[in-house]
Amino acid sequence: HVFWNEFRGKKNLHLKHFYVIVPPLTLSFVEHIKGLKDNLTKKSKVNASFTDDGFVMGVAYILKLLDQYRDFDSLHWFDAVRESSTIERNDVINKSRNSTEENVKKALSASMKRIENDQLVRINF
Repeated sequence: HVFWNEFRGKKNLHLKHFYVIVPPLTLSFVEHIKGLKDNLTKKSKVNASFTDDGFVMGVAYILKLLDQYRDFDSLHWFDAVRESSTIERNDVINKSRNSTEENVKKALSASMKRIENDQLVRINF
């Protein structure tokens, strides 16, 4: 409750619709984490660090401070991400079933691994 008045005051009117920028911020964060994870598997360990920097907790805290968690929930963003992943996954499965070419199956297998990896990162969010 210490920061409520400060966050909701006239000086911070620009935060009135903070919840709207959470989805793109989250996508950016997920891409950043995926990049860090990829760097860990490379031989050259340049920029190879992996940590959860509290982004998720910070966003949740700010949404609560601004009393925007219901507004964020009204976006149904997590449902949309799940639905999009399911559609993408089903598309890859159907293409794989319909293909007889080995190189196409390998590409689809790589696509499926990427989709599953993306889902793991998003689920952990």
